[in-house]
Amino acid sequence: LNVHADRIEAVSPTTCPGDVLTSRALASLDQLFSFAEPWAIMNPQMRCLFHKGREYQAEIEASRGEWDFDLIDYASSTSEEARILEITHLQRKTSAR
Repeated sequence: LNVHADRIEAVSPTTCPGDVLTSRALASLDQLFSFAEPWAIMNPQMRCLFHKGREYQAEIEASRGEWDFDLIDYASSTSEEARILEITHLQRKTSAR
């Protein structure tokens, strides 16, 4: 098991491949998907675990226009309003390219 605690802007999937990508309080879900896309292309089985706040549902809906993905959301232990979003099968919609 290798853990890379780096900013996503500082690494690439070729030099830092991974099976799980995580974030907390980094960006909107749509922007997180853009950051994660190169990893998802290289590893379609990759999982993303994104910690989101009270507006998580609106971010999910806003992302559905450009992205296809499977989602499981979990309660967060940090706040009743926060969620952990487990994203799999992340793929930009063909019409959005």
